[in-house]
Amino acid sequence: MSPHDIEQRLIGVAWAYATFAALTIAVFVALLICHVVNDWRARRNDLGPARLWEEVNAHLTEVITADPQLAAGLDRLLNNVSKGDQ
Repeated sequence: MSPHDIEQRLIGVAWAYATFAALTIAVFVALLICHVVNDWRARRNDLGPARLWEEVNAHLTEVITADPQLAAGLDRLLNNVSKGDQ
């Protein structure tokens, strides 16, 4: 192999390495940006567990008040459970 061929191979390997390193850094930066944006949106919209339970509780209260038969059944169930605990 001539020195020119070796030089061309080394240049190709260097370009491949540089391209791989640049893509790795770009993917890492993209993931970091996505993580930061996701955390910011979660804080802004208050998507924590406390907010979730508030929404679930409000929805269940709405469903129970809309159906008197369901409300009566839940009252009976809760009364039976509380009697069994005593």
